[in-house]
Amino acid sequence: MRFPTVAQITRHPAFDTAVWKLRPRQSGLLPVGATRGGRHSVSWEIHGNGPIKMMLIGGLGVTRADWQRQTYHFGHLHKDRYSVLLVDNLGAGASDKPFSPIGYTTSGLARDLLEVADHVQWTAPRSLHIGGGSLGGMIAQAVAREAPERIARLALWSTCPRFFRTGSWPEYLRHIWGAVAPKTFEVEIRDVARACFPEAWLAAAPPANDGIVVNDQVDAVDSKRPGQGEINNNSRGAVPRFGTNYELWAAGEIAKHRAGHVTRTGHWMQALAGVRHSLDAEQLRSLGDEVGRERIMVLHGDADGMMPVDLGRVLMAELRPARSIVVKGMGHAPIQERADWFNGVLGEWFTDEERPSSTSAR
Repeated sequence: MRFPTVAQITRHPAFDTAVWKLRPRQSGLLPVGATRGGRHSVSWEIHGNGPIKMMLIGGLGVTRADWQRQTYHFGHLHKDRYSVLLVDNLGAGASDKPFSPIGYTTSGLARDLLEVADHVQWTAPRSLHIGGGSLGGMIAQAVAREAPERIARLALWSTCPRFFRTGSWPEYLRHIWGAVAPKTFEVEIRDVARACFPEAWLAAAPPANDGIVVNDQVDAVDSKRPGQGEINNNSRGAVPRFGTNYELWAAGEIAKHRAGHVTRTGHWMQALAGVRHSLDAEQLRSLGDEVGRERIMVLHGDADGMMPVDLGRVLMAELRPARSIVVKGMGHAPIQERADWFNGVLGEWFTDEERPSSTSAR
């Protein structure tokens, strides 16, 4: 695939449609960590007002905007059923990005989230429906260890309990060098795309129902979801479309960088938290016992180039969740690559609590 340049994407007429302006019901900037020696502020927002309280936890460099397909689906289309809490982790988005190891551990980031949950009064036992992928999945594991009695359901995807070498030493060293070697933003964004998504998906055209423009003065778009090429800002008119998923995804990444929501400092400090995350088999068994395995689902794609599926299989084997799903051909970021399917899986897991859980693979 020949990738268009950053300049070409930013000049595309569809660039401003990449990030949807979904208005939250509540939002704020909360000081946290004061009792842990590292006071800082994190940005949060809630969409929807339903009884099912979802907390979605982002991975490395992921901000609230990256969840827009889930935010729209759960917090706007189904806002009477779900409340969706999104928090920019320390080091990303509108949250602080200090250059300090204090606070940058998965347990520290988990405690930040629990302070936000306390602040918005999501404190009832078995009330939190937690979902997290990649680094966010590691943080979700830490949330479950910190407050297992508060977990109603736990969904982990594209994540692991700890890092270890899965291939040959030359492959492993190439992977490490590719992750740490200095590179321009132009090269970095392409490398991340290749690692996170199958090339066929990157080259394919976005689905017709993607690309919503929403006026930030309204609660959400119409209850009938508009397709890409439509605009809702009190007047409707045609807007251009990106030709490939890569362009649409990259436009969102570029917008985050332009807004200062992703920085080198924040990136490396969050990466430090991920590298330091390590749960052994005994700790995972304890987590499963305390949360309840019937409440836990683990999902991983076998085409994940960022976090090989063998890491996910170890998590499944040692945690022994009620549901383990290996998805053929899926990459690292199902929240974007397979958004509609993923929303269905997550929604079913978070709402179908009466049906006995099963273990399955695809």
